[in-house]
Amino acid sequence: MGRFKLALAQLPSVKGNIERNIESHIHAVKVAVRKKASIVVFPELSLTGYEPDLAEQLALKIDDRQLSPLADLAADCGVWLVVGAPIRQKNGIAIGSLVFSPQGEISVYLKIHLHPGEEKWFVPGSEYLSLNIEGETVALAICADVCNPGHVATYEKQGASVYVAGVLITPTGYPEDSQQLANYALEHNLLVAIANFNQPTGGYSTAGCSAAWGPEGEIVSASDTASQLVCVERDDEGWCSEIVSL
Repeated sequence: MGRFKLALAQLPSVKGNIERNIESHIHAVKVAVRKKASIVVFPELSLTGYEPDLAEQLALKIDDRQLSPLADLAADCGVWLVVGAPIRQKNGIAIGSLVFSPQGEISVYLKIHLHPGEEKWFVPGSEYLSLNIEGETVALAICADVCNPGHVATYEKQGASVYVAGVLITPTGYPEDSQQLANYALEHNLLVAIANFNQPTGGYSTAGCSAAWGPEGEIVSASDTASQLVCVERDDEGWCSEIVSL
């Protein structure tokens, strides 16, 4: 068994351009692999940008051929990938995190708690998803999920040791949200982490500052505007971190 290492990819997305965004994702993953990451997590809707108006035309299925480069990369590099995209369901479009495993499997977590107004474009998910990676149980969330204390509490009951979310958090929302995430880490004895955008998307300013918190407080935070990879690793003394430019 290797040593668990989480990489949070803080990067911009090109509006509606899945092909270009896959290219930037591949670059970030290759950097993460050089740093021996076990899992790389991207922001909410990272493959399209946060563009609700375009969700219907851009929505993917998990077996979409456009996703093959990411599936192949995960398998070839032996790394888990968690990538944001609108996902087509029988009952509508959901905000999803596509999960590519080192074994070539693709699964998806669908955002359970929609932000007010998102119901105009999206339907909520209902099922929780955790990944077992290098001795850690990694629980997945997307943006507004983290504003609902019951979400993280459910994962704690299921044995989670890491709670990680792809998000879009604005500068005005970041102080309150980050404090809530720090509180989760303390209350539930978890590593809590977010991957945020560093450039505007969907007409929203973004805070950057992708970060991780442990029970003793903040472990690491990226800058507000730089494209960076935030790496967090468990060693013999606890959690340690590194920030790498993309």
